[in-house]
Amino acid sequence: MIAGAFSSTSGKADTTMTTDGQILYYNSGRQALNIGDEGKVLTVSDSDLPAWETAGGDEDLTFIAEVNLASGANQVIEKTSGLDTYEAVIVIFNLWEGSGTNFVPELQTYTNGALDTSYGLTETIQGATITTAGSSVIPCDANTTANNMCSGSIVIRTESTLACQSLDVIYQVNNVATTAAPFQSIVSAQTPDDYPIQGIRFTNNGTSTPTFGTSSYLLFYGVKKA
Repeated sequence: MIAGAFSSTSGKADTTMTTDGQILYYNSGRQALNIGDEGKVLTVSDSDLPAWETAGGDEDLTFIAEVNLASGANQVIEKTSGLDTYEAVIVIFNLWEGSGTNFVPELQTYTNGALDTSYGLTETIQGATITTAGSSVIPCDANTTANNMCSGSIVIRTESTLACQSLDVIYQVNNVATTAAPFQSIVSAQTPDDYPIQGIRFTNNGTSTPTFGTSSYLLFYGVKKA
């Protein structure tokens, strides 16, 4: 029952409620609860009475940024800072070949204000042979030259208490002009130090120096401890 409603027993307005929007409940008699603030949800309190509380769940997942490319040749797509204020970061990426051949996306991380150039890597590929890019970059190419698209996600653990910062990359590469199945891969990597990962950088290091197309983008979401 809300303020201004009529009692079902007397046919008269309930005088317990005196303010618009109040809710009627019973606790050793009729009681009125004021309407909650914006963003609050009605719950049962520790005393088993109704109460307005802050909604839980998604409040700890924050949209950080979207990175898109402008027109023209783009050999780099990146976000260089801002990730280390979160316990974990989720990155959704979509990379398109803009021009050239041998589409070979490669990933690096920014820590302590500079690009990392040494990683511990483990990689599993379905549909192609293991790439041989070494440990200076994190490969996302599946060692094939007939692709023009790479998409996937990155989970970055950025806590400064970790001995080495680590991330997992799940991606697929394919040629959208054919019906061939995409190559799929999982790469786990760790940086050589305990500086939190501040940002990421994709470069395109094919033999013909292809560029990223303007449809390429990065989406960043941050996760904080509850």
